[in-house]
Amino acid sequence: MICSARELFSRHGYQGTTFKQVAHRSGVTRSAVNYHFPTKRALYQTVMEASCAAVVAPAVREAVKERTLAQQVSVFIDVAARAAAQDRLAAAFLCTSAAECATWPDLRDPEHDPLATVRAFLTRAVRAAEQRGELGGTDLGPLVELLVAMLCGIWFYVGFLGTEHGRAITSTIRQLLTGRLPTLTEVPTVSAGVAGATRTGASSTTTAATSVLVRVDGDTWIGQ
Repeated sequence: MICSARELFSRHGYQGTTFKQVAHRSGVTRSAVNYHFPTKRALYQTVMEASCAAVVAPAVREAVKERTLAQQVSVFIDVAARAAAQDRLAAAFLCTSAAECATWPDLRDPEHDPLATVRAFLTRAVRAAEQRGELGGTDLGPLVELLVAMLCGIWFYVGFLGTEHGRAITSTIRQLLTGRLPTLTEVPTVSAGVAGATRTGASSTTTAATSVLVRVDGDTWIGQ
Protein backbone atom coordinates (compact mmCIF):
# COMPACT_ATOMS: atom_id res chain seq x y z
CA MET A 1 0.00 0.00 0.00
CA ILE A 2 2.85 2.39 0.85
CA CYS A 3 4.63 1.69 -2.45
CA SER A 4 1.42 2.20 -4.42
CA ALA A 5 0.70 5.46 -2.62
CA ARG A 6 4.26 6.67 -3.18
CA GLU A 7 4.01 6.04 -6.90
CA LEU A 8 0.68 7.85 -7.14
CA PHE A 9 1.85 10.81 -5.07
CA SER A 10 4.98 11.07 -7.24
CA ARG A 11 2.99 11.06 -10.45
CA HIS A 12 -0.11 13.02 -9.51
CA GLY A 13 0.89 14.97 -6.41
CA TYR A 14 -0.94 15.19 -3.13
CA GLN A 15 -3.97 16.97 -4.54
CA GLY A 16 -4.29 14.66 -7.53
CA THR A 17 -4.15 11.38 -5.58
CA THR A 18 -7.23 9.81 -4.01
CA PHE A 19 -7.83 6.95 -1.62
CA LYS A 20 -9.79 5.24 -4.40
CA GLN A 21 -6.69 5.29 -6.63
CA VAL A 22 -4.49 3.97 -3.81
CA ALA A 23 -6.94 1.17 -3.07
CA HIS A 24 -7.19 0.19 -6.74
CA ARG A 25 -3.42 0.20 -7.24
CA SER A 26 -2.88 -1.77 -4.01
CA GLY A 27 -5.58 -4.32 -4.76
CA VAL A 28 -7.53 -3.62 -1.57
CA THR A 29 -10.79 -1.92 -0.71
CA ARG A 30 -11.04 1.76 0.03
CA SER A 31 -12.26 0.97 3.54
CA ALA A 32 -9.03 -0.98 4.09
CA VAL A 33 -7.00 2.12 3.21
CA ASN A 34 -9.12 4.23 5.55
CA TYR A 35 -8.66 1.68 8.33
CA HIS A 36 -4.87 2.12 8.31
CA PHE A 37 -4.83 5.80 7.36
CA PRO A 38 -7.72 7.94 8.59
CA THR A 39 -6.65 10.87 6.41
CA LYS A 40 -4.76 11.35 3.16
CA ARG A 41 -2.32 13.60 5.03
CA ALA A 42 -1.50 10.70 7.39
CA LEU A 43 -0.85 8.45 4.41
CA TYR A 44 1.31 11.11 2.75
CA GLN A 45 3.43 11.58 5.86
CA THR A 46 3.87 7.82 6.23
CA VAL A 47 5.16 7.66 2.68
CA MET A 48 7.47 10.57 3.46
CA GLU A 49 8.82 8.79 6.55
CA ALA A 50 9.45 5.60 4.56
CA SER A 51 11.24 7.49 1.76
CA CYS A 52 13.41 9.35 4.25
CA ALA A 53 14.31 6.07 5.99
CA ALA A 54 15.19 4.44 2.67
CA VAL A 55 17.37 7.18 1.18
CA VAL A 56 18.32 9.95 3.61
CA ALA A 57 18.89 8.13 6.91
CA PRO A 58 21.46 5.63 5.56
CA ALA A 59 23.36 8.44 3.86
CA VAL A 60 23.58 10.44 7.09
CA ARG A 61 24.75 7.39 9.08
CA GLU A 62 27.60 6.72 6.67
CA ALA A 63 28.59 10.33 6.04
CA VAL A 64 29.09 11.28 9.70
CA LYS A 65 31.86 8.66 9.93
CA GLU A 66 34.09 10.71 7.61
CA ARG A 67 36.53 13.38 8.79
CA THR A 68 36.44 16.12 6.17
CA LEU A 69 33.61 18.07 4.59
CA ALA A 70 34.49 16.84 1.09
CA GLN A 71 34.47 13.23 2.28
CA GLN A 72 31.22 13.65 4.21
CA VAL A 73 29.38 15.28 1.32
CA SER A 74 30.77 12.79 -1.20
CA VAL A 75 29.78 9.78 0.90
CA PHE A 76 26.38 11.28 1.63
CA ILE A 77 25.69 11.86 -2.05
CA ASP A 78 27.07 8.47 -3.05
CA VAL A 79 25.02 6.50 -0.50
CA ALA A 80 21.87 8.53 -1.15
CA ALA A 81 22.27 8.20 -4.92
CA ARG A 82 22.76 4.43 -4.71
CA ALA A 83 19.74 4.06 -2.44
CA ALA A 84 17.68 6.21 -4.78
CA ALA A 85 18.84 4.17 -7.77
CA GLN A 86 17.60 1.02 -6.07
CA ASP A 87 14.27 2.68 -5.29
CA ARG A 88 13.55 5.26 -7.96
CA LEU A 89 10.04 5.85 -6.64
CA ALA A 90 11.55 7.03 -3.37
CA ALA A 91 13.82 9.43 -5.25
CA ALA A 92 10.92 10.74 -7.30
CA PHE A 93 8.78 11.22 -4.20
CA LEU A 94 11.58 13.10 -2.42
CA CYS A 95 11.60 15.62 -5.26
CA THR A 96 7.86 16.09 -5.55
CA SER A 97 7.30 16.17 -1.79
CA ALA A 98 9.93 18.90 -1.36
CA ALA A 99 8.04 21.09 -3.82
CA GLU A 100 4.63 20.28 -2.36
CA CYS A 101 5.70 20.87 1.24
CA ALA A 102 7.02 24.27 0.21
CA THR A 103 3.59 25.06 -1.23
CA TRP A 104 1.56 23.41 1.55
CA PRO A 105 3.64 23.48 4.77
CA ASP A 106 0.96 21.51 6.65
CA LEU A 107 1.98 18.41 4.70
CA ARG A 108 5.44 18.48 6.25
CA ASP A 109 6.22 16.01 9.03
CA PRO A 110 8.74 17.80 11.30
CA GLU A 111 10.22 14.52 12.54
CA HIS A 112 10.66 12.93 9.11
CA ASP A 113 11.12 15.83 6.73
CA PRO A 114 13.78 14.71 4.19
CA LEU A 115 14.77 18.22 3.17
CA ALA A 116 15.02 19.43 6.78
CA THR A 117 17.10 16.35 7.66
CA VAL A 118 19.48 16.98 4.77
CA ARG A 119 19.79 20.67 5.63
CA ALA A 120 20.47 19.92 9.31
CA PHE A 121 23.17 17.38 8.43
CA LEU A 122 24.89 19.70 5.96
CA THR A 123 24.71 22.64 8.37
CA ARG A 124 26.48 20.61 11.06
CA ALA A 125 29.04 19.34 8.57
CA VAL A 126 29.83 22.81 7.21
CA ARG A 127 30.13 24.35 10.67
CA ALA A 128 32.46 21.57 11.80
CA ALA A 129 34.56 22.09 8.66
CA GLU A 130 34.84 25.78 9.47
CA GLN A 131 36.03 24.98 12.98
CA ARG A 132 38.65 22.59 11.55
CA GLY A 133 39.91 25.35 9.29
CA GLU A 134 38.75 23.74 6.05
CA LEU A 135 36.70 26.78 5.08
CA GLY A 136 38.18 30.24 5.11
CA GLY A 137 36.08 33.35 4.67
CA THR A 138 33.11 31.38 3.35
CA ASP A 139 29.51 32.43 3.91
CA LEU A 140 28.11 29.21 5.37
CA GLY A 141 24.43 29.79 4.62
CA PRO A 142 24.70 29.92 0.82
CA LEU A 143 27.16 27.02 0.85
CA VAL A 144 24.69 24.81 2.72
CA GLU A 145 21.89 25.74 0.33
CA LEU A 146 24.13 25.04 -2.66
CA LEU A 147 24.82 21.55 -1.34
CA VAL A 148 21.11 20.99 -0.61
CA ALA A 149 20.24 22.07 -4.16
CA MET A 150 22.94 19.76 -5.53
CA LEU A 151 21.47 16.78 -3.73
CA CYS A 152 17.93 17.64 -4.82
CA GLY A 153 19.21 17.76 -8.39
CA ILE A 154 20.67 14.27 -8.06
CA TRP A 155 17.38 12.97 -6.63
CA PHE A 156 15.56 14.48 -9.58
CA TYR A 157 18.02 12.99 -12.05
CA VAL A 158 17.85 9.51 -10.55
CA GLY A 159 14.12 9.56 -9.90
CA PHE A 160 12.95 10.89 -13.24
CA LEU A 161 15.76 10.67 -15.80
CA GLY A 162 17.57 7.44 -14.97
CA THR A 163 20.72 6.14 -13.34
CA GLU A 164 23.12 5.55 -16.23
CA HIS A 165 25.60 8.23 -15.15
CA GLY A 166 24.89 8.25 -11.43
CA ARG A 167 28.32 7.05 -10.27
CA ALA A 168 30.13 9.32 -12.73
CA ILE A 169 28.20 12.31 -11.38
CA THR A 170 29.15 11.41 -7.80
CA SER A 171 32.81 11.08 -8.79
CA THR A 172 32.77 14.46 -10.53
CA ILE A 173 31.17 16.13 -7.51
CA ARG A 174 33.93 14.71 -5.30
CA GLN A 175 36.55 16.18 -7.66
CA LEU A 176 34.75 19.51 -7.53
CA LEU A 177 34.69 19.53 -3.71
CA THR A 178 38.38 18.64 -3.44
CA GLY A 179 39.55 21.08 -6.10
CA ARG A 180 40.60 18.37 -8.55
CA LEU A 181 38.11 19.17 -11.25
CA PRO A 182 39.91 20.21 -14.47
CA THR A 183 39.79 23.95 -15.01
CA LEU A 184 38.39 25.57 -18.11
CA THR A 185 40.87 26.87 -20.67
CA GLU A 186 40.62 30.57 -21.43
CA VAL A 187 39.46 31.41 -24.91
CA PRO A 188 40.76 34.46 -26.79
CA THR A 189 39.14 37.67 -25.64
CA VAL A 190 37.06 39.26 -28.34
CA SER A 191 35.75 42.82 -28.07
CA ALA A 192 33.86 44.78 -30.64
CA GLY A 193 33.21 48.49 -31.02
CA VAL A 194 32.24 51.06 -33.58
CA ALA A 195 35.08 52.60 -35.55
CA GLY A 196 34.93 55.96 -37.27
CA ALA A 197 37.59 55.30 -39.86
CA THR A 198 38.86 52.54 -42.11
CA ARG A 199 42.05 52.03 -44.01
CA THR A 200 41.97 52.10 -47.80
CA GLY A 201 45.29 51.41 -49.53
CA ALA A 202 48.11 53.48 -48.05
CA SER A 203 45.95 56.28 -46.74
CA SER A 204 43.16 56.58 -44.21
CA THR A 205 39.81 58.01 -45.08
CA THR A 206 37.05 58.99 -42.71
CA THR A 207 33.77 57.20 -43.14
CA ALA A 208 30.42 57.05 -41.39
CA ALA A 209 30.59 55.29 -38.02
CA THR A 210 29.50 51.94 -39.40
CA SER A 211 32.72 49.91 -39.30
CA VAL A 212 33.29 47.37 -36.52
CA LEU A 213 36.55 47.38 -34.63
CA VAL A 214 37.48 43.87 -33.54
CA ARG A 215 40.31 43.03 -31.13
CA VAL A 216 41.57 39.48 -30.64
CA ASP A 217 44.51 38.91 -28.27
CA GLY A 218 45.94 42.35 -28.95
CA ASP A 219 45.62 42.29 -32.75
CA THR A 220 43.25 44.89 -34.09
CA TRP A 221 41.59 45.19 -37.42
CA ILE A 222 38.59 46.98 -38.86
CA GLY A 223 35.84 45.35 -40.84
CA GLN A 224 32.80 46.76 -42.53
